Amino acid sequence: MGEYAEGHFQLVDRLARALWRRASCLEDWEVFASLALPGSEHTLAGDQHTALVHLAEAVARQASEDVAAAVGGRPTDSAAAAHAEAVLDRAARAFAPRLPALLEASQAE
Repeated sequence: MGEYAEGHFQLVDRLARALWRRASCLEDWEVFASLALPGSEHTLAGDQHTALVHLAEAVARQASEDVAAAVGGRPTDSAAAAHAEAVLDRAARAFAPRLPALLEASQAE
């Protein structure tokens, strides 16, 4: 991902959209949280950390858009909306207890 974005972190959003519902690694919020927070075994730093935070935000936005489309009455696959809700639930469970540390780690970004 670092080579793909090369400091242009808006490209990470394109990557997330392209791989949404195609790559299960985009749904592993425990890994996102452990890589984003200092003190874990495999914490990322610098541009890698920034790209990871942008990726997590892009995946959450994509899931939110799928849920909003279903709630707004727009034709959408109900299984896709249920999947998106489950992704957001897992994100909330992974990040909620770690939110203060995540905000502190990301304050410069």
